[in-house]
Amino acid sequence: MNSYNVYRNLLSAYGPQGWWPLLQRNSWPGYSQEGYHPGVYSLGLTPNERFEIITGAILTQNTSWANVRSSLTTLLMNCSFGPEYLRSAGHTELAALIRSSGYYNQKAKKLKTTAEFFLQRGAANDTPPSRKELLAIWGIGPETADSILLYAYHAPVCVVDAYSMRIFNRLEYRGSAEEGLWTYMGLQGKFHDELPADVEVFNEFHALLVEHGKRYCTSRNQKCSKCPLNSECRFVEQNS
Repeated sequence: MNSYNVYRNLLSAYGPQGWWPLLQRNSWPGYSQEGYHPGVYSLGLTPNERFEIITGAILTQNTSWANVRSSLTTLLMNCSFGPEYLRSAGHTELAALIRSSGYYNQKAKKLKTTAEFFLQRGAANDTPPSRKELLAIWGIGPETADSILLYAYHAPVCVVDAYSMRIFNRLEYRGSAEEGLWTYMGLQGKFHDELPADVEVFNEFHALLVEHGKRYCTSRNQKCSKCPLNSECRFVEQNS
């Protein structure tokens, strides 16, 4: 299945998603109460808004966005949010503020380490760090690094996550185990080869795959009969 065809089908089915949500701009014109901004791409981020995205990318590891939103709301309400605060806050204090995101002791350490990195390179520096630099930070893996590059710096990098793995493993199903058909870098390479090298497309594609994975291509009890991709899905062909 060609990635660009998937992108067009999902965009037609769901419309623009407005990622990455910014709680600091909730209810602004063009922004929802939760900070989503469908069709708004030129954000002109302040350093603290950029760091809200970076913080969210770390907090969302192994948890739902609802839990992350709760943690971000608490951070924004209870401290002078920004990398300076996250670096200087006591570990116990920070862990308590992000408790709803789970793994809060590890994530507090990740946030402090990441804040130190961005302060050292200049909090107002809007030049993207390299992927290699991000991956060298303790606790940041490929998905988190690519999310930071795409959403916080608008770099043309496609993000791969569990939803995209599941969807494309099913689209190209071979009648054996779904897991393991794609590696992170292999699927990202497919996306980069088949999609226009456009930040807006990469932004929407990642968000649309997440939406599709939540609505229809779920891990269990998938709703194949209503899926907008079912006419070209090999999983549907072999399991109908």
